[in-house]
Amino acid sequence: MVPVVALVGFGLFDRGFPVVGRCVEIGLPMLILFVALSQYFKWIYTRHIPVLERFALLISIAFVWVYAHILTAGGEYKNRPLHTQINCRTDRANLISSAPWIKIPYPLQWGPPTFNAGHCFGMMAAVVVSMVESTGAFKAAARLASATTPPVPVLSRGIGCQGLSILLDGLCGSLTGSSVSVENVELLGSTGVVGGGGTLLFSYLQFTNMNSMRNLFIVGVSLFLVLSVPEYFDRYTIGAQHGPAHTKAGWFNDWINTTFASPPTVALIVAVILDNSLEFREAGRDRGMH
Repeated sequence: MVPVVALVGFGLFDRGFPVVGRCVEIGLPMLILFVALSQYFKWIYTRHIPVLERFALLISIAFVWVYAHILTAGGEYKNRPLHTQINCRTDRANLISSAPWIKIPYPLQWGPPTFNAGHCFGMMAAVVVSMVESTGAFKAAARLASATTPPVPVLSRGIGCQGLSILLDGLCGSLTGSSVSVENVELLGSTGVVGGGGTLLFSYLQFTNMNSMRNLFIVGVSLFLVLSVPEYFDRYTIGAQHGPAHTKAGWFNDWINTTFASPPTVALIVAVILDNSLEFREAGRDRGMH
């Protein structure tokens, strides 16, 4: 299950910082605020409930959306390129204005189903992939929830229910079938599943306590950004013929573009900062310092 669980999360890395980079002034504050609320301020309780830790994502989305709307209403993006306006403005998606108040799907609303052998074989391959990913996600969710490993009958029922959902999706004309939400599994441990899957690949981590969600978070975020940030820099450079740092100071551009295009360097920076700022005073043995 090590490569399965790891690759279930690794498949989302190219959606990380490249998507954040579409609007850095909104995406980066969102990332920083989520990490701060879920890790640095998780000790704040309201009536014995860890509100900030449990609802870090929803709170971050609300605050950052208000922040983005203030930038939009203040005219920050009036003279910016169209690509920037589409990704940064809060009034360009038209999701609320274009959605009907009430929409009830019903079977066969797009006409009777058709049969094509080629399509069936293609869908079989997609189902196999979905079964593998779902199995990895089920096991990862159980691990993050401190539950026992799901037995075979439980996994079979889960995949069976997923198949039934896909059948209903097809009858109702859905463009996409149902699948286990890998993103939600990762949020179960604030990206801990990524760390949990990747940690077993590196022998140095035998000295650390990988039952610690602190360590899982650090390794998970480090692995995420070590693949995601350089990917963003590479894509940006290919498209714009220069790096994201493009100021009049050439030395500064070279330093930023070279540093953050290097996966080992990004890993070092992120891991060192997190490891020396997240609950580090009483966690010497968990960190492997012994």
